[in-house]
Amino acid sequence: MTTTLLPAIGTGDAHVAPRSDPGVLPGAVMFADEGNNRLLIVDPEGRTVWSFPQPGDLPSGVQFMSPDDAFFTPDGRQIIATEEEFSVVTLIDIASRRIVWRYGTPGVPGSANNQLSNPDDALVLPDEYVLTADIKNCRVLLIAPGTHVPARIYGTTTQACRHSPPAPPNRWRPPPSGSRTRCRRGTRAGHRSR
Repeated sequence: MTTTLLPAIGTGDAHVAPRSDPGVLPGAVMFADEGNNRLLIVDPEGRTVWSFPQPGDLPSGVQFMSPDDAFFTPDGRQIIATEEEFSVVTLIDIASRRIVWRYGTPGVPGSANNQLSNPDDALVLPDEYVLTADIKNCRVLLIAPGTHVPARIYGTTTQACRHSPPAPPNRWRPPPSGSRTRCRRGTRAGHRSR
């Protein structure tokens, strides 16, 4: 069974630069628009087909601030976004346009349960666990679905970690082969773990 959550093409005028070839894109592209506090999905012609948040998407008093990274969940129905400067990881349901889970206390960095300090590159794994770098706490967290207590903490929680090159854990990417996970900050050279 296939469910289409987004229209095949956007509406309105295209916004493609002269001499651009939108045909090289396989489909829509997602952007974490940090400076405008939003996520966008844009079709190959440059038209916005989905954005979050729009008026009415967030309950009163809830904010969505400075999303730095965003990734689709393995089933493509949700988006996980890291709001680094807001100390929170947010899971958004695409169809309902609602926040369905958050880890972290929005706007309050920390290292206790349900606290992060500059989270980065959160991913939802196929088993629905969330893996995220917690940069300023020098650790990586594995969080069970829907919970607010880490199932596992990789590294020692500290603000004084050392790396060579000097950088905290960052830039998690799913490995192509499934056998390694890469971690890097600032340069293409990075750390590898099995």
